[in-house]
Amino acid sequence: MLGGQSCRWWSALIESSVTSQIAEFQKSLQVFPKAMKTRLKEIDCLRRTSLEIRLGN
Repeated sequence: MLGGQSCRWWSALIESSVTSQIAEFQKSLQVFPKAMKTRLKEIDCLRRTSLEIRLGN
């Protein structure tokens, strides 16, 4: 008896967890392009800076 109930409880817990993770993922997908562009700019800036340092020294 107990095994079946705890199994149902776990599956409900996992299901709600997965649902919230999917919602978070969809939210992050909407934010992602903007964040990615910013990140790429940062990486580009860092790359140029390190290049200048190497060329300068």
